[in-house]
Amino acid sequence: MIEPESVFFDEEVVRSLVSKEQISDKEMEMILRVYHDFTEIKKTLEERLKLLREVIDRFMPNGTFIFGDYEVIKSEYVRRRLNTKALKEYLGEKYHQFEEEQPVTRIQVKKR
Repeated sequence: MIEPESVFFDEEVVRSLVSKEQISDKEMEMILRVYHDFTEIKKTLEERLKLLREVIDRFMPNGTFIFGDYEVIKSEYVRRRLNTKALKEYLGEKYHQFEEEQPVTRIQVKKR
């Protein structure tokens, strides 16, 4: 049996679970709790990083700068993306012959 603290801090424990044939309900519950908690932490960090990025973008001109121990490079570029909606409209039913299926696993853990 694993201890809750070890799941948070010990990568080896988590890796050992991956190699097991089966895990107990208690272990699964613990993993789901940690997964949920990490997901919430990640969301919070992503929101804060977005705000920090906005500040950096607003107050820093393009170029390379040194601030203490940090080197910052800010540049702008144009990213090109295929407009799939327009392509579907243009090709009509022919569009489907270019589609590929890709298996995707979605895991969503919500706290009750």
